[in-house]
Amino acid sequence: MTLDELLASGRHIVTFGAGAMTAFGMTKIVSPDVLVTSFDHIFNGVKEIAVGVGPLAAAGMAWWATHRSTPAAKVADVSAMPSTKAFVTSDPALATAAKQADPSTQVKVIPNA
Repeated sequence: MTLDELLASGRHIVTFGAGAMTAFGMTKIVSPDVLVTSFDHIFNGVKEIAVGVGPLAAAGMAWWATHRSTPAAKVADVSAMPSTKAFVTSDPALATAAKQADPSTQVKVIPNA
């Protein structure tokens, strides 16, 4: 299941839930105070989850960014494109990584201007 599929189904579930709560509130099966208290509990739970997941997500993204910014990772990303025939760079480390990744790749190192 892709994220788009999950979000699409989630929208329908939320719509149904909101409609059901509205219907219950209008028919006085459930009092408005109970609905407000219930929604407060739901949103407090979501807040607690966000507080816990937020720092973990930031740490995970920092780790991912660190590993995706190495010269070897950059070369691998560009080399994965079938149209790549050559690299032109002013970074000697990137040129070395490109030659190590694929010796047939043409690499031209230009000095910094």
